[in-house]
Amino acid sequence: MPKLQRCVEGDKETLHGYMFYCPGCDRPHVVDLKWECNGDVERPTIRPSILVHAHNDIPDPQPQCHSFVTDGQIQFLGDSTHALAGQTVDLPDIEVEMNKPVTNCTDCDKLETCKLKKLTPAITGCSNTRV
Repeated sequence: MPKLQRCVEGDKETLHGYMFYCPGCDRPHVVDLKWECNGDVERPTIRPSILVHAHNDIPDPQPQCHSFVTDGQIQFLGDSTHALAGQTVDLPDIEVEMNKPVTNCTDCDKLETCKLKKLTPAITGCSNTRV
């Protein structure tokens, strides 16, 4: 099963980036075309490292996730603030994870600015499930 999803818009041919599911944050991460990706949905490699900060509405200290995606695995660097910091694990299958109920999505009240909605037309809302 795929570990990476192409983010397309409109004509479904224009690539805007890639999305993978982060087991450390328990949510998807999206990278745009500034990152290099081998395009392999089963064993993706993305460079350079990916640094994701929490939303600005979370008080300091802000949680963060810092990782490398290499050959279908995600290596969490030591400055990540979640339980998987310093570990390397397999990327989960994105189709399985994206269809689970939302448990900690902080984008639900920000659908107008949600990167997932903007980049992936299949994602139409976050209120009950990830589509």
